[in-house]
Amino acid sequence: MIGLFSLLASAQNGSVKVQVPFNFFIGGTNYDAGTYNFSVTRDTVVISDTQNNPLARTLANNVSSTHPDSAQVVFNCYAKQCFLYQVFSPGQDRGRQLLPSRMETEVATRQPRTYMALRQSGRTLRGR
Repeated sequence: MIGLFSLLASAQNGSVKVQVPFNFFIGGTNYDAGTYNFSVTRDTVVISDTQNNPLARTLANNVSSTHPDSAQVVFNCYAKQCFLYQVFSPGQDRGRQLLPSRMETEVATRQPRTYMALRQSGRTLRGR
């Protein structure tokens, strides 16, 4: 079973601080479980450590939020592998959606997808 992650706080400037209790991928790079800041800009998602040192920057498409009043980070999970999928900042009606990496596309052909998300309200969402 895939672990849940907790939203610790939403920071200023469209940043969301999240405790992720499982390893995850961005592109082909694996990140350990831990606390990360996820920030959205015009066309990118930036992932930083708790000291705001940038760890990754990736291009991302616009996507509409169904809950613009809450911060949300979404992962696509397949068995034991999770991939960053979407990031929504609080109060924004648009978020960013990452394109699937080659690795995710390969895994998706063999495993069913489950998404994992948490809204700022603390309610965890799971779905297929």
